[in-house]
Amino acid sequence: MQVSDIDPNLCTHLNLAFASVVNNSLYLDNEQLSFLAEIIKLKQTNENLKVLVSVGGAGNQNGFPEMVKNHTNRKIFIKSVWDYVQQLNIDGVDLDWEFPGAQINYDPNQRMHFTQLLSEMRKSIARQDKYKVFLTVAVAAITDIVDVSYDVAYMNEYVDFVNLMSYDFHYFTSVTPFTGINSPLYETSSEKYFLTTLNINYSSHYWNYLGMDKSKIVIGLPTYGHSFRLVNSNSHDLYAPASGYGKLGNLGFASYPMICNFLQKNHITPVFDMENFSPYAAKYYEWISFDDSQSLTYKAEFIKSHNFGGAMVYCLNADDFKGICNMGVIAGTKFPLISSIKNALDGAT
Repeated sequence: MQVSDIDPNLCTHLNLAFASVVNNSLYLDNEQLSFLAEIIKLKQTNENLKVLVSVGGAGNQNGFPEMVKNHTNRKIFIKSVWDYVQQLNIDGVDLDWEFPGAQINYDPNQRMHFTQLLSEMRKSIARQDKYKVFLTVAVAAITDIVDVSYDVAYMNEYVDFVNLMSYDFHYFTSVTPFTGINSPLYETSSEKYFLTTLNINYSSHYWNYLGMDKSKIVIGLPTYGHSFRLVNSNSHDLYAPASGYGKLGNLGFASYPMICNFLQKNHITPVFDMENFSPYAAKYYEWISFDDSQSLTYKAEFIKSHNFGGAMVYCLNADDFKGICNMGVIAGTKFPLISSIKNALDGAT
């Protein structure tokens, strides 16, 4: 996806993903810096657009443990953030450490150190009045990780909002060799115990229960799906046995145009599960969980009706940004999934 593909009025905030933490400092390579400069130019069209840099991401957490462990290192990082704010005109940072204290080499102090970083960043922001700088955090939705990684009530005092990563609840692993919905809205009647927590409704309210204001909980919605390879082509319901990733996508991660092409080429009518409020589809040994305009409208309406802070989408480039998919209620529209979310939140549905 090119910057020219992005509608500057589609989102209120754009996060460039992902910067790294190198030598205790925020780091973007030259290609990322060039892309960021082009994104910032979108503010010329929409002066209210906010551009943030997301730091970390899955598999890119290595710099965080050393950076947060003492005040000196945290101070270096905070200064590097201000350098980017002042030199590049970014509007803030989104910290995506996956996850404090929850890695293989468990360190219970990481949770405390991360909270200290947020506190010190908030104090640094408060000491100046020239820039309006956003401090946000991308956070886990799975309760076991939340309990280990975050001091939620303290975070509530320091962050502008959290981006709840309420997706990837189900994907193929050797520990979970069965199909499941990527981002279910609710539990199903057949789910028991821990499985009942793996959904948007539970995780969003759990964050609120732990002390995060609803207005600061921005619920993550995916534009991608997860594919599975079925063990038996005749067993293709939810929780059907799976032997691996599907052929669709990369390691099971499939963009919406890929999914659209798969459905149309094979003349498949997806199953829409009215407990999860999410669709899935199967053909022979291929099984895919995804979201469409209908499911995302339901989920956006959930966000509005429960007074949460809004929707975060992961990610722009997995949506149909060229408008090539001739499927759904807004077929042929660029960014049909994100547009569906926006329309529902704006009350246009």
